Amino acid sequence: SDGQGSITLRVPDQGVLSAVDWLVIGRLPYKYLYRYNVDGTIRSLREVEDMDWEIAAPGHADVRLPQIFGDHMVLQREKPIPVWGWAEPGEEVSVSLGEQNKEAEADADGRWQVKLDALKANSDGQTLTVSGKNKIELKEVLVGEVWICSGQSNMEWPLYEGAKILNYDQEVAAANYPNIRLIQVDHTMKNLPVRDVNSVGWKECSPENIIGFSAVAYFFGRDLHKNLNIPIGLIQSTWGGTPVEAWTSAASLRETPDFSKIIYALQ
Repeated sequence: SDGQGSITLRVPDQGVLSAVDWLVIGRLPYKYLYRYNVDGTIRSLREVEDMDWEIAAPGHADVRLPQIFGDHMVLQREKPIPVWGWAEPGEEVSVSLGEQNKEAEADADGRWQVKLDALKANSDGQTLTVSGKNKIELKEVLVGEVWICSGQSNMEWPLYEGAKILNYDQEVAAANYPNIRLIQVDHTMKNLPVRDVNSVGWKECSPENIIGFSAVAYFFGRDLHKNLNIPIGLIQSTWGGTPVEAWTSAASLRETPDFSKIIYALQ
């Protein structure tokens, strides 16, 4: 909003459109923007092939990061490290970690990305700094192994009293591993892959923080940590009882006779 009651949508390759005139319909390729007359009849239509439209608020120039980035996070060792986010279109963004500094310019849609050079595992906490018109400092960042732990109930089943975990009390009391870091992605339903997630952020593995985290992921990560003696980052993205269709892309479902009509109807 510009403070005067108008909202803009920034649509890739389409420029900035006023939401006072345009209504977004549909969440699957393709998307359509319908322009309405006062009496409700359609005045014109625009087809937008790129699904990833974003609300663009004029004057909001702060650099920001996806929620997967945060204090206490672990970066993957021995691979180039992508760091990405959003800023004002054309804004210069710099990312620094240790002796490295990389720069990028936000594109017309406000997106930017850099790739830091690969690093060896490191248990010493560092600060990852992202600077543009504002500055973001992520503290206690480690380098090690990062694993996505995803699936249905077998992966989601947490450490908590009553979960039938063998020696539950002793396991929780012993879950004190500062170099194992945990993050849980909130349950959120979307029709399409998204560029950000909802989460409370990264936490150190401790008896307080491990309760409610995936038991399978924890025991897996603990064994890795003990065997490799390096930091371990565990990303839990699970949802028990979800049907396989929820884990399947719309493009794949569209090619399946049982689902093609449903997908096209949603489109």
